[in-house]
Amino acid sequence: MVTKPPVYSEQFLKDKISGLLQSGYQVTVLSNAHIPHQKEYKIVYALSSQPILSILKSLLYNILRGLWFLPILFRYYRISRGEGNSWRKTGKYLISNYHILTQKIDWLHFEFSGLAYNREYVAKAIGCKMSLSIRGYDIAISPLKNSKVHSQVWKFTDKVHSISDDITHLAYQQGMPHNMQVNKIYPAIDTHSFSLKKNIGSISNPLKIVSVGRLHWKKGYNYTLLALKELKNNHIEFDYTIIGAGKAKEELIYIANLLELQNEINFVGEIQHSQIPTYLKQSDIFIQFSVQEGFSNAVLEAQSCGLLVVASDAEGLQENIIHNETGWIVKRRDFKGLYKQLNEIIMLPAEIRKQIAIHASERVKTDFDISLQNKLFDEFFA
Repeated sequence: MVTKPPVYSEQFLKDKISGLLQSGYQVTVLSNAHIPHQKEYKIVYALSSQPILSILKSLLYNILRGLWFLPILFRYYRISRGEGNSWRKTGKYLISNYHILTQKIDWLHFEFSGLAYNREYVAKAIGCKMSLSIRGYDIAISPLKNSKVHSQVWKFTDKVHSISDDITHLAYQQGMPHNMQVNKIYPAIDTHSFSLKKNIGSISNPLKIVSVGRLHWKKGYNYTLLALKELKNNHIEFDYTIIGAGKAKEELIYIANLLELQNEINFVGEIQHSQIPTYLKQSDIFIQFSVQEGFSNAVLEAQSCGLLVVASDAEGLQENIIHNETGWIVKRRDFKGLYKQLNEIIMLPAEIRKQIAIHASERVKTDFDISLQNKLFDEFFA
C-alpha cells in the first residue's frame, strides 16, 4: 500500500518491488492516487482517484462475484463496529478501502506506517496478514500532527519492518509493543551502478560539494547553506550542487541570495536516477545535514562512489556512517560544527581521506547491497 506509485525520490520502493518480483512474488501495488507509471507490476487505484466509468466497471465486477466479496464486506463492518466506530465512520472507510478489500492477497503491507490509519481492520476482514514499514516521516513527524495515527495500528499488525535502530526506538515511543516482531532491514542500493570514482580522496579547487534529496525542510539545506557561508567568509572556494526538487526551492534560492552564495550554488532540480552517479563522481564531498531522517539511500550511493560524506546525527545516519571511519557525523542544526568538520576534511592528508573513502565504499558493498535486501525481504514475507 502506497500513497501513489513510486516516483523520482522513491527509488527504494522501486528496488523493493523489483526484488520481490525477482523472488517470485506476485506484487499488487495499492495506490490512493492515480498518476502515470511504468507498468512493471499490477497496480490498483482507490475509487476516488478513478474516472467514473472505471468506478462503475469495478462495482459491477464485484457485484457479479459478490459471493466472495460480500462476506468480507460484512466482516469489515462487524470488526469496525466491534471496535466502537459509528456506522457512518464504518461506511465511510469501507468505501475508501474498497480497492483493498476486493483483493485476494496473503499480505497487506503498508510501506509507511501512517498509511495504516483508518485501514487497521482491512487485513483481518480479508483474512490475510498485515505488516508495515516504519521509516522517518511517518514515525517522527506524523504523530506530532495526529496523535491517534498509530493508536490502533499496532493491535492489528503481525510484523514490522524497520530501517534503523533509531526508527525502532521512536516506534516504541509511539506505543509499538515491545513483543512486536520487528525485522530490521537496512535500505540498500545497486552498488554496481555506483562504482568508485577516480582520484578518491582528492580535493578540487574550487572544492566540489554535492547533496541529493528532495527540497524539504527536514533535509536541513538551510543549515548547510549557513555552513557554506562560513567557508566563503574564510576564503575557501567551492561549488555546491543540489540535486532534487521540492516545495522549499524558492526559500532556498532566497536564502542563498541573502547569504550572497548565488554564484556558488547550482540547483540542478529533478534528474533521472541513472544520472546521479555522474554528478557524484564529479564531486569531492557529499553533505546530508538532515534535521530528521530515516536512513538515506543517497548517503549510501555517495559512499559507494568514494565521496567524502558528512552527515548530521539525525535518525539512522549514525548507522549509515561510522564517524571518523567511513565518514563524519555532526550534530544536527550545528552549522558551525559542519563548517568546522568540512575545514578539517580539507586539511586532512590525501592518503587519510582516501582510506576513509575506500573503507566506506567497501562497507556499502558488504552491508548495503541490493542483493542482501532482496534476500531479507524474501524471508520477511515467507
